[in-house]
Amino acid sequence: MRKYFAVLALALLWGLPAQAEIWHGCALAPNANDAWVAAIDTVEVWQTQNFGSSWQFREILTNHDFFDVFFLDNLNGWTCGTIAEVQHTTDGGNTWQWQGFGASKFFTRIQFLDLTHGWAAAGSAIMGRWDEAGATWQQIILPYPDFSADTCDFYGISFVDTLHGWMCAGRYPSGDTLIGGQGYIAYTSDGGFTWSLLVRDTTHDYFDCRFADLNTGWVVGGDDRTMQAYIGKTTDGGLTWSGQVLSSSGMLRGVDFVSPQQGWAVGKFGTVLHTSDGGANWNPQVSGVDSTLFDVDFVDSLYGMASGYQAVIFTSDGGETWQQSMVGIAGGQPTGRPAQPRPAMAVSPNLCRGVALIRAELPQPGGAEITVLDIRGRRIRTLFTGRRGKGRFDLTWDGTDSRGVPVNTGVYVIRLLAQGQAVSQKVMFLRE
Repeated sequence: MRKYFAVLALALLWGLPAQAEIWHGCALAPNANDAWVAAIDTVEVWQTQNFGSSWQFREILTNHDFFDVFFLDNLNGWTCGTIAEVQHTTDGGNTWQWQGFGASKFFTRIQFLDLTHGWAAAGSAIMGRWDEAGATWQQIILPYPDFSADTCDFYGISFVDTLHGWMCAGRYPSGDTLIGGQGYIAYTSDGGFTWSLLVRDTTHDYFDCRFADLNTGWVVGGDDRTMQAYIGKTTDGGLTWSGQVLSSSGMLRGVDFVSPQQGWAVGKFGTVLHTSDGGANWNPQVSGVDSTLFDVDFVDSLYGMASGYQAVIFTSDGGETWQQSMVGIAGGQPTGRPAQPRPAMAVSPNLCRGVALIRAELPQPGGAEITVLDIRGRRIRTLFTGRRGKGRFDLTWDGTDSRGVPVNTGVYVIRLLAQGQAVSQKVMFLRE
């Protein structure tokens, strides 16, 4: 998530150019050696196997920005990001498999309890639920009017078992048309199929949450008018909350607890806060950076990491000291994949009643494939597969599937695969 707004607004809506990496998500394996960071501005994932001393670039064939990365152990992990794309690895990040996309405008946080139970916080009052039986990400739309798609973007998610979970929502002021609190806290007791509203806060926005058990949990965020930090705590499963406003700290973006007593929160201006008494008191730690930290992950009371705007930091003493790690830098020179020209594609019109025009462009000759997918990622039709020369070529889609049957009204995805990269665009097809 970028230095302003949870970063989709920053990277996509405003069209800002990519700069130094914005490490929006981080994950530390239980062995406290392996760790990963995901960048939202350069579409990169990097791995360290020695607690940040050195890094290796991990190739993922996508052009969609990453919001988060999560690992169960040193092998099994997931990334999530824009258009709710999820990638999965079973070998520590050496290879990645596409697992789904299209359930929302973005997935912001992802969590798995084991290989079969996973969830993702999403935008527009939506959450994602992994359906192992169907091998798909289910789109769960939270009930209106309790949750409004216009104001409710979920940024934090925390499940303590396969049934009980919480999500929190907020909006950063740069992407908030209604300046003021857009805070929501939602709760499920059936694994994410149905949700109820616990809190609607018109003063604060919430950007992350963490529960230690069925009763004890925390939410972090702030007031977008004063930029002051806010931390809330519940001891009854979210029915009631006690809150603290920390005037000396910037708005908070991430939180993690390793026990009901030990926890950390991170946010603007390099803020790192630590509690050893369950949140009754929060003490600042010296992070060594002054930019926004978006994520924090601890494996025990000593070993942890945090990531943010141009910063990845590690600690092995519970945050008494933090060391900055230089991701992708060796001997003063950037390492990893060189910048390469990307394939491009445009589809018009986005709202289609007849024939959609697809204009694709390849930066160099080679193989290409253009397919139509439904919102769950299932292939509807292959429009082209073969070799093309460098430059632009045009195709059309008449709204029929591979059998020539007209598709139903709905959202579809046109995807171009070429030169080891993927480009996709949504189109709404309407039937009279």
